[in-house]
Amino acid sequence: MKAIKFILKLFFVLLFVSQVISCGQNAKPSLKKDDMGNMPGMDMSDKSINQDSMPGMDMGEKNMDQDTMKHPVSTTSLNDVFQPTNKFVLSSLPLTTIRKQTNKVDLAFYGIVSYNEKEAEVISSRVSGRIDKLYVKYRFEIISKGEKLMDIYSPELVTAQQDLLFLLSNDAQNTPLIESAKQKLLLLGINENQLNEVIQKKSVKNTITFYSDYSGHIHESGNATSMNNIVSAMNESSQTTQPLSLKEGMYVEKGQPLFMIYNPDDAWVLANIFPEQQPYIHKGDVVQINSGIDSAETFMGKIDFIEPEYREGSKTSNVRIYFNNASLKLPIGSRVKVVEKNVNISGSWLPASSILSLGKDKVVFVKSGGGFIARKVEVKFSAEGKSQINDDFSVKDSVVLNAQYLIDSESFIKVK
Repeated sequence: MKAIKFILKLFFVLLFVSQVISCGQNAKPSLKKDDMGNMPGMDMSDKSINQDSMPGMDMGEKNMDQDTMKHPVSTTSLNDVFQPTNKFVLSSLPLTTIRKQTNKVDLAFYGIVSYNEKEAEVISSRVSGRIDKLYVKYRFEIISKGEKLMDIYSPELVTAQQDLLFLLSNDAQNTPLIESAKQKLLLLGINENQLNEVIQKKSVKNTITFYSDYSGHIHESGNATSMNNIVSAMNESSQTTQPLSLKEGMYVEKGQPLFMIYNPDDAWVLANIFPEQQPYIHKGDVVQINSGIDSAETFMGKIDFIEPEYREGSKTSNVRIYFNNASLKLPIGSRVKVVEKNVNISGSWLPASSILSLGKDKVVFVKSGGGFIARKVEVKFSAEGKSQINDDFSVKDSVVLNAQYLIDSESFIKVK
């Protein structure tokens, strides 16, 4: 290892010496007046010879050689050459400076289309009984309002029908009591058509068909069902065809939740925002939503809620963005890009190309003497080719415009 360091130092010394020698060779010799007098055939006593009559000739120290002015001798010192290569870099690359200003940037974050949980509907059993026939058997089945859900045999429903028919046959003039019996059947889940059929046929229906009052996708009911589980399940084909836990022949209790109905027309976007973006995102902000990351189709939405805490196992917080999906018909689970435009962000800014990522750390190369030193930098925010950094730097600091040019694949940088 010591031998390698010695060879590297010797190489840089030879390189420096060669630069100095080449600069000396490039300089044109200047002739002084005293030297010209010693040249054979030149009589400097001849007053006809003067500076004006001999262009390009230096008759004294008044005129400096123009090439020497264009190509000054390098100011790199031997001390700069002997600096460790992992701490100090010799280069002459374009520079930039840190600017303290306010920039208008577009904040971009990503999310998924999800059901609006506020609009979820629960279907519960109004009577106790046995499921005689089940018309919906799989998760995510699409049903419409008025479609059959199941046929139930319920002793309570049978008794209520018998009471109504008895009153109609034996006390037809007792209108209040008859209306009360009808109302009881309606509250137990029988609809108007079924009730009229019982009255006209004067016969008891042993099983009653229950219909859906809502349109949407059908799901398991229960407190354990969460929106994240529903959306993740939609991405797995094995779960989208999974049967419901409710089966024919099972008994249900009065008031027991049976199904949940989510309407895809009532949707929102659940988007993830990073900690550095949170100070600039507020409830009520209007944002632009791209229905596909590579698609040009966009629509507008409004931020309705920002979750006050991180979800378990996540370093981002969620925002809910409402939009009308009735016409867009975006599939639940679709990934979207959300952009909030023209957000004012103040601070110290650098071109993103000036910052070099080392994996765990990020550095910039700051001008120091005849070379550059690497200094650790904290990037607070990046957008549109610019990065906001910590305020430990001065506007007088000169930084390399493109930090990638100062390293190679085998470089090891020691951060100051």
